[in-house]
Amino acid sequence: FISFQADRFYFKPLMTFLSLVVSFEAAQAGFDLNRSVRAMGMGNAFTAVVDDVDSLMYNPAGLARIGGLNLRVVDLRIGTRNIDDYENFTDVLDSDDLLQSVNDLIGERVWVGGGAKTAIGFPYFAFGVYDSFDIGLEFNNPAYPTLDASAVNDINYVVGFAFPVIPHILYGGLNIKRIDRMGSEQSFGADDLNDLDSDSLQDELLNSGTGYGLDLGFNFVLPSPIISPIVSVVWQDFGGTSFRGDGTLPPSKQENLTVGASAEVDALIISVTPSLEFTDITNSDIDFGQKINVGVEVSLPLIDVRAGFHQGYYTLGAGMNFGPFELDVASYGVELGAYPGQREDRRYMLELKIDLSLGSSFSLFDDDGADGSRSGGNRRRRLKQRR
Repeated sequence: FISFQADRFYFKPLMTFLSLVVSFEAAQAGFDLNRSVRAMGMGNAFTAVVDDVDSLMYNPAGLARIGGLNLRVVDLRIGTRNIDDYENFTDVLDSDDLLQSVNDLIGERVWVGGGAKTAIGFPYFAFGVYDSFDIGLEFNNPAYPTLDASAVNDINYVVGFAFPVIPHILYGGLNIKRIDRMGSEQSFGADDLNDLDSDSLQDELLNSGTGYGLDLGFNFVLPSPIISPIVSVVWQDFGGTSFRGDGTLPPSKQENLTVGASAEVDALIISVTPSLEFTDITNSDIDFGQKINVGVEVSLPLIDVRAGFHQGYYTLGAGMNFGPFELDVASYGVELGAYPGQREDRRYMLELKIDLSLGSSFSLFDDDGADGSRSGGNRRRRLKQRR
């Protein structure tokens, strides 16, 4: 699909799907991996909102909100800054004169990212496989050309559990994951570029290793007839996730402590879900303004619309359901500098899902979640059916 070289670094969602079927960032921005396009449309303020198998990415306590069977047959996601990024990216990789290619693109940035996943969830339990990639190139300094490059490909194997701590009020969850990571972040000067070709550039970037991580999550639920508020606490990559292997290793994943809140307001033909999130609480290297995520989702009979703020920049999104097929689009900004408003990287993503769900009564539409909430793992489709 997008590849550095087919036998070494590659994006393989189709392989993952067939085997199971039955982004150069500033250090504080991190890689743009394993994100839901629905979530990005609403500012990525999602830990207290997630109610399906995406709990494996955001909050394991959300598995208690699944009301029956939630089968994500396949989920494909692709994103870029603009259509020229793909052409510029392939031009660099196919170039026989890497220094000249960098000279031709001075002042440009390139970012492409995406992924695929397949997962199955039940009340209190889910497992899935995720394949995500993030590739960024930045070309600087016409007097002494430099290439800042980052590339990472993660294959994640995740098993998640949820459990009642205080039934109907407090729920906990745990994700256990194995991550096979390939990639690195490096800067190359003119002298380096003179000695590199596209193959050796890939060799420099493609460090590999395997790591094991834990995510912990809690949801405090207050069921009510009209408004369903939830407060969440999630600690992703508890203690940090480092990688082991031979040779130079890829960058580690820092732990991320997040507190979030949401409140679903259901008013007959419309449902409104505002959300707020304070993330990366333990990371003092990230500016306070980049830690606040705010979003809202409005579910209408035919479409869901979303908006929010992420890392100080607006986000917009929309989603549509066509039976088992779901299409989500989003535009959002990523801060590449040290504080919000310094260097925005505007990105656009599209996600196509085939999502089959059966409620606990084995209907095609979900019942209430196991935690007593009304979301039940596929709230949007259930609302549309009721209308």
